Amino acid sequence: MENNSRNLGDILAKNYFTIPNYQRAYAWDAEQLNIFMDDLKNYRSFSFQEKPYFLGTFLFSVDLRYHSFTNYFIVDGQQRLTTSILYVACLLRFLNKRSIETSKWKELFIGDRSCRRLKAIEPDNAFFDQYALEGNLNCKAETPSQKKLQKAIQVIETRLSEMDSATPTEKLVK
Repeated sequence: MENNSRNLGDILAKNYFTIPNYQRAYAWDAEQLNIFMDDLKNYRSFSFQEKPYFLGTFLFSVDLRYHSFTNYFIVDGQQRLTTSILYVACLLRFLNKRSIETSKWKELFIGDRSCRRLKAIEPDNAFFDQYALEGNLNCKAETPSQKKLQKAIQVIETRLSEMDSATPTEKLVK
C-alpha cells in the first residue's frame, strides 16, 4: 500500500489485516474510547467539505499477496484501526435495528464470516469475531484484552445511542 492519504473504506477495500501475535492485545480503556468518540462527534459537527477526517498514521507490512487482495500485518496503529472497526460494527448493528440496509457496508468494513477484514491476535480472535463483529453478546470475555473489547463495544454503543437522540439517524450514515 503506497504512502498517502486514504479513507478507511479505501484502506479496507480488497485488503485484509492481521494483528501479529507479537503485538500487544487490545488495550484501549474508556478514556481513550471517549476521546476517539468525542473526536468523531466534533468532526461531524463541521462541514464535510472543509477537510477530511484524519484517523492517524498506520504502518503495515505485507504478509501475503493474492491476485485480488493483499493481507497486511499491522505494525503500528492497531489500536486505532481495531477501534475504528469496532465503531463501524456497532454503527452497522445500530442502523440494522432501524431497518437500514447495511450489507454492502458490512462487506467493505467487516468482511464475511469466512474472511474478516481484520483478525485480532490469536488468543482474542474468536471473541473479537463473535462478540465484537457479529454482536453475539453471549460470548464470555476471559482475557484482559477481551474485557477491554467488551467495554469498548459498551462505550461505543452508549455513545451512538446518545448521538441518535441528538442527531437524526440519516446524518450518522452520510
